[in-house]
Amino acid sequence: MTLIATLDNPGLIRSIFEAISKLVDETYMYYNDDGIVIEDMDASHVGIISARLPRSMFTEYARDGDPGRAGVSITDIIKVLRRVKGTEPVTLSIDSYSIGIATKGKTTKTFKIKCKDLNKSDEDKQTIGKLIVTLEDRFTTSFTMTGDIIAEAIKDVTVISDILSIGSSKSENIVSISAQSDVGDVEIEFDASKTGGEEGIVEATIKDDSAGMYSVAFMEYFLSLVSISKTFTVKIGNNIPVMIRGTIGTDGSIIYILAPRVEEDEEDHDELDDVDETSEAIPDGELGEEPDGE
Repeated sequence: MTLIATLDNPGLIRSIFEAISKLVDETYMYYNDDGIVIEDMDASHVGIISARLPRSMFTEYARDGDPGRAGVSITDIIKVLRRVKGTEPVTLSIDSYSIGIATKGKTTKTFKIKCKDLNKSDEDKQTIGKLIVTLEDRFTTSFTMTGDIIAEAIKDVTVISDILSIGSSKSENIVSISAQSDVGDVEIEFDASKTGGEEGIVEATIKDDSAGMYSVAFMEYFLSLVSISKTFTVKIGNNIPVMIRGTIGTDGSIIYILAPRVEEDEEDHDELDDVDETSEAIPDGELGEEPDGE
């Protein structure tokens, strides 16, 4: 169960791990003949990240034995990758015991990080895959726009509130990102009929009105994805998780899923306090809802 994979763009793999680090400290890297997959969920079951790196994005990809997995510390991987210059190809050597990270420039560097036995099961990964399939059937609105436009909208709402709403109107043919609080309110609207431009929506499909509220703190994690993909497709329904999907190369993808916020009767909830107690567990294929922190 060994893998040797070389990538000409070390900055890309570092950005992917930095994005994953926003949700989890440790995770499994799965590898087979098709490529490398990293999928995990934060401890509160509020956010999911999925990165699929197909073998086509590597200049070298050789695997022996059965498909495997390697438990890694995200922090340790990032520390090593930050020592890699952007012009130096990076080679990953993965087996059940360690992950080797080697570069060859003016000098040859080889780092080895010991693998970890994590308290995670393959069933967790299968559950995430099932959830993604289940959600695809429930989305009623889909729109694609450049990552920097979405990022600016998220930054705009942080001025007003720690909760944002993403919605759509079929009759008005618009999608919107908005927020309101005691401070005031803000609404950013995008005309879904005007597609194809880089200043707004590239493409959109609105089957029905949609609306959902989400944690701004968790949505800010999206900002770490902007350097990975030029455009992102956002899919929403009514009070269900939002899915944001970017592309890596021609066949790869980075997906971020965030549970909706719901209003609770209790007062002064900390944003992530008691999430597991007030949310549905995931086994039935539903990402739990995050309690309202207001």
